[in-house]
Amino acid sequence: MNPIKICFFGKFQILKNGEDVLKKIRTSKKKMQLLEYLIINSKRSIPPYDLSEILWQENEDVDFDNSLKTLVSRLRKDLAEFELEHAIVRSGNSYSWNTAIPCNIDVFEMEEAAKVVLNAEKLTSENKIQFENVLSLYTGDFLSETNNHSWVMPKSLYYHNLYLKIVQKYIYLLREEKKYDEVIHVSQLALAIDGLDSVMNLELMWALLKINKKKEAMRHYKNLSKQYMIQYGAKPTDEILGFYKELVKGERRSEADIEKIFNELQNEQAEEKGAYVCEYALFKEIYNIQVRNLKRFNTMVFLVLAEIYSPDDAVISDQALETSMQVLLATLQSNLRKGDVIAQYSSSQYILLLPAITDYITAQIPMERVRSDFYRHRTNTKILFAYRLMPAEEG
Repeated sequence: MNPIKICFFGKFQILKNGEDVLKKIRTSKKKMQLLEYLIINSKRSIPPYDLSEILWQENEDVDFDNSLKTLVSRLRKDLAEFELEHAIVRSGNSYSWNTAIPCNIDVFEMEEAAKVVLNAEKLTSENKIQFENVLSLYTGDFLSETNNHSWVMPKSLYYHNLYLKIVQKYIYLLREEKKYDEVIHVSQLALAIDGLDSVMNLELMWALLKINKKKEAMRHYKNLSKQYMIQYGAKPTDEILGFYKELVKGERRSEADIEKIFNELQNEQAEEKGAYVCEYALFKEIYNIQVRNLKRFNTMVFLVLAEIYSPDDAVISDQALETSMQVLLATLQSNLRKGDVIAQYSSSQYILLLPAITDYITAQIPMERVRSDFYRHRTNTKILFAYRLMPAEEG
């Protein structure tokens, strides 16, 4: 007979000639748990005690032996509808999945592929098939619908890391051959599984730069930075911030005279309205430049931390937080001067740079304007605004 297809990645599936073997079995959580555990441990026989620990770990009053025998009997009856009544074998007092039944099991296929591809020194037509097979096999984390069980979590982490190792090796070999379009495709597939993996995000953005898609790389960086704020309440990793610094520097590959550069800068300046918004990595560089000029121009530069919060430390929902931060950013931009600089510092904070300010009172005037404007436009009256300011000093 044709091999049975068994999938552990994403949704647990057993398909025989395209038919869903688990259609009826899915209604019983215990049957599913038993089947999952037997198949993933198909290389050994499992004693009743181990199975009881998996199936009834929270209920010590259960008659484990009889309950297990009944569960196995019912499961065999369900499998018999697909001529798989001999799929669960009893040897002595232990149980196992019948390895004589031809099966294609995705986790074992990936492990076999890993033995080949992780040692590959260059990309060949043969190992490329193996790489692509892994990409098609890994449709989600191991038993993603039942990963709350103690035995599932370590395996889920193991296979997730193995998948990322294989993908990283594939991308490395693709880069060696300058196949940047394929690097982008593979990175995007991996990011559909783990959207915040820093290595995959960096690979994607660098590949976009290599094929002269700077705008797409910048757009991806901004979306990624936003997701980090929402998910972790923090900035992206140092490596990703480093990429941004390189990105904004740009590369001038052709010579240009000063008039051309001047016109280009004038056009960019005309497009900017209100205070300048940038990423924190660039903000730090601008800050350092401004501070260096303090003595030279005999002026002051003020740092301001503007934030939103909820009274009594109540948790703000992700949606309310994102909306309020958007309102605050628009308010800051419209009320501050064109030479002022804004960067998001955390999920609920913006850091501001106010150059050419003479004293605290002068610095407070625009910030009080911001406060008034924010309260006028906020969509959630339970969210409050606060700011703290201090003069910058030369180190």
